[in-house]
Parts: sequence; structure tokens; C-alpha cells
Amino acid sequence: MLVRLLLALGLTTALVGLLSPSSRAGVILVDPGNDPNIALNTAILWAANGDTLILMPGGWTYPSQTFSPVTLEVSGKGLTIIAAPGTHPELWTAYIHNVPAGSQFVLRGIDFKMHELAYLGTGGGAILVEDCAGAVWIEDSVALAGDQAGSGTFLVSAPGWSGAAVRNCAAVSLVRCRLTGGKGADDFPSPPFPSPASPGGIGLGVGASNVTVHDCAMQGGTGGLGGSLSAGAPSGPGIAVGSSSLLVVGSSAAGGNSTGVAPGDGLMSGGTSSVWLRDTVVTAGAGAGTADDIDAAPGVVTLLTAPTRSLMLPASLHEASTGTMVIDGVQGDLVALFASPTGAVQFFPGKQGAFLLASPLSALFVLGPNPVPGGHWAINFGAPALPAGVESVSVLLQLVVHDGTQVLFEGGSAVTILDSSLP
Repeated sequence: MLVRLLLALGLTTALVGLLSPSSRAGVILVDPGNDPNIALNTAILWAANGDTLILMPGGWTYPSQTFSPVTLEVSGKGLTIIAAPGTHPELWTAYIHNVPAGSQFVLRGIDFKMHELAYLGTGGGAILVEDCAGAVWIEDSVALAGDQAGSGTFLVSAPGWSGAAVRNCAAVSLVRCRLTGGKGADDFPSPPFPSPASPGGIGLGVGASNVTVHDCAMQGGTGGLGGSLSAGAPSGPGIAVGSSSLLVVGSSAAGGNSTGVAPGDGLMSGGTSSVWLRDTVVTAGAGAGTADDIDAAPGVVTLLTAPTRSLMLPASLHEASTGTMVIDGVQGDLVALFASPTGAVQFFPGKQGAFLLASPLSALFVLGPNPVPGGHWAINFGAPALPAGVESVSVLLQLVVHDGTQVLFEGGSAVTILDSSLP
């Protein structure tokens, strides 16, 4: 009991240390109302950099008689967008772009599922993160791209959309997400603009970016079906990376299964990239045709050997309440945490991972050896009281362990502490 109390006090002290004036943020409660698309994007428009949006219970999911698909679009500001406790809203798509340097965007506990067949254009994703100099953190989300329709124009049908696509971003972290590429367009023989089948979408596409992935599943989409114009199209890869640095830990990546031409690669790389895989299963899709588990030039992919350790915090806690964090690790590990209000990505292959936090950091505090056989360690801790005028603060915590021979940089989790007057 004394050890548990000390651990709780240690974490609470670390969180209090992060509540500087620069951390102050307002909270907007977003009720979906009759048109959640308008409600959400109006709230985003009025939100200031650093604010927290909470999606309240109600009808977010499309289809409905009263509203169109809900698209979350944020440009030029860092926000925290979370679900109300006990809920997990389902929206259509997310487009996050131009998060400025020094700002932090956190998205947690919200799914994006494009259930419909539609002409989707080229190069999108159920989650699209683009041109962000600031850090982006996405946790506990599903991104399911929709099926691509034939173009019906003079343009060739576009490939299936990605589950998640990241382009030209400095620091993006994905934690406990499921990312599935959409199906490619089937043969479209109708005049005046017939178009052959198009390839399946990518589970996770990364271009010109620094990205970390922890405890995620990525699945390529199936290729479009053939007909009078073609034999069909190849399926998409689980991961496609170009001109980027990518760390994947404790995850899986699978190519889409073949629809008659070829399955998708598990992971494919183009351009100049560095990819580190740790405790991750990468497999080509099944079915007719050929594909590779890993299709990359020599030296691009490095396999790291340590087993994964993971950290999970509650998505939100009210001030002065008690929450439980869970460490999934190895008995005997010496366990420590860093905390910060802002994320980053700095790769340290020698530490089998990446450092995910930016300054200012709280002091490193040590939880002690993991005492639990099997390593599943649940620890109760108290959220601090917020200073007057502070309605919320979002904190990122990263797990660091010493396994007896080396220090390992592990994954992290985000928690938002809310004023006690909020729902």
C-alpha cells in the first residue's frame, strides 16, 4: 500500500509541474444537435490554439436523415479533441493540417469510418495529416477508408484511399489504432468515360514525415474487380513509406488480399527512407498473384529485437480524481516515466525506439521494478487540482525501462485533466 501511495504521489507531482500558464486551455463541449457536421466544425473554427473539444453523447454516426457525413477538419492550430467519458463517437473523416511548430494536436477515442461507396478523388485517407510542423498524437482510433467508385470522367479511377495518410509532417505518433485501406474501383465500362479497375488503398501511407506507430494494426485494401476493361487491380500494402523515417513497434501490417491480380505487400518502401520494426508482424496479402512481406531496398528496414512494453492512461480525468494507468511490460523491468505537454519524434535505434516528448519535460521519475508476473502492472494515481482559470490540460507520458542490460524507449499515452465542473 505504501508503494502504491508513493507512486500515486510521484505521478501527481509530475503532472502538477506541467501546469504552467502556457498550458492553460479552454474547453468547448460539442453537442451534435441536428447537424453534427456544422456543430463540430463551428466549434473548431471558434476554438483557440491549445483548447480542448469534448464530443458529447448523441448522434454523430452517418447515415442519418438529418445530416451529412461528419468531417473533422482542423487547420493552423493545435487542439485536443476527445470523446466524452464512456463514449466512442464514429465520424466520417479527419483532415489535420498546418499544425504550427510548438503546438500539439491530440486526437483520442474517436473513430473514422467511411462505410459508403463514393468517388473519392486521389490521395486521401480516412485520417489525413498533412503539412504539420507541430506534433500530432492520435490514440485509440479506427480509420476505415471507404470503397472507391469508378470515376465516370475523363480521369482514370483513383486508387482506394488510405486508412491513414501522413505527408510532410515533423512528428506524428499513432497509438493503439486500426488503419484499413479502402477498396479500389471496379471496372467502370459505362460511356462516355470507361475506366479500368484501380488498386486498393494503403493501411498507413507515410511520405516526407517522421512517424512512430505503437500497438497498431494496418491492413491494405483490396484491388478493384476486373471485367471487360481489365483483369482487375492489385491490392494495397499494409504500409507504404517514402522519403521518411518510421518506427513501428508491437504492431501488425498486412497487405490486402488478392481479388485476382495480386495481393498487397506487407510493407513497401520507395525513395530514401529509414524504417525500424520492433516486435511487429509484416505479411503480404493472400490469394492469386505474388507480393512481398517487405519490399524495400537493402538497408532501409532494420529489425529491432526487444519485446514491446506499453503504457495506457485514461483518456480524461477530472481534477482531484483517481485514475488507473496500465503498464504492459516484463516483470523485473526498472520502470520510469517522462511527461510533457508537447510531443516530438526523435529516433534512437540504440534505445530500440524513439523519444516522443518535447521540452519542457518534467523530471524523470522512477516507479521502481515491475513487480507483476506477466508484467501487466495496474497503478492507481491521483489527478492534480487545476489552478484557477485552467479548464483543462493535456499531458503526454512516455514509458522508459531498464531491462537489466539496457535502457529502452517505449510508447506512451495521452491524458486530459478536466475541471471538476465539467461533465
